Amino acid sequence: MARLMMRATSADAIAAPAGRRPSHIVVSVIDEDGEPVTGLASGHFSVGPSIVGSAGSPVLLAGVSPGDRPGTYNIALSPAGSGAPRKGVYFFTVAASAGPDSGQTLATVLMD
Repeated sequence: MARLMMRATSADAIAAPAGRRPSHIVVSVIDEDGEPVTGLASGHFSVGPSIVGSAGSPVLLAGVSPGDRPGTYNIALSPAGSGAPRKGVYFFTVAASAGPDSGQTLATVLMD
């Protein structure tokens, strides 16, 4: 098993009461040799809310699409259940696997 190296970033999102638009995390995945890992899809990623904002709501991985550069991916997150996300800082663990290789990183999303 080899290690995948990952970095993640996100943009602030709006926690509007009627809004259920997804939030996004952009992830870069490279192998041990520094080469971009391409061809990953939703089934290769898992996102777990480590800490949700005060009175916040959990989220679901809504989809993964390739980014504009090799080895980058846009991960869409949607609120779980019927409620809109609450304001606060959300911390996520983002993991990826490609065959026997795996890696993980952390990301934050500010809902305001």
